[in-house]
Amino acid sequence: MTDYNVIVFFYRDQEQWKPLIEDRCFLSWLVKIPAEQDQLRARQVTSAQIAKLEELWKDNIDATIADLEKPGIDVEPQQVLLRYSLNFNKRILKVFLNSF
Repeated sequence: MTDYNVIVFFYRDQEQWKPLIEDRCFLSWLVKIPAEQDQLRARQVTSAQIAKLEELWKDNIDATIADLEKPGIDVEPQQVLLRYSLNFNKRILKVFLNSF
């Protein structure tokens, strides 16, 4: 098929150029609408869980929702202080740096 034929093919059916989303749903010709039973079985995922999963995918492309429940996923690392006023903090930093 030449480039011209491809362009003519897509311009013939103007209905295919409608928006892909209508009433906050993908159009039925693009995505199959699940059965009611499947919708009831579906897991409710929050936007925060989606964001965390996308962060996991940067390191592990095979990560799943179940990986979000593993311990340590929600733990944020402590921020590095610009100045350490207590000797205790200095000792912790020294021990950490000497461990390498």
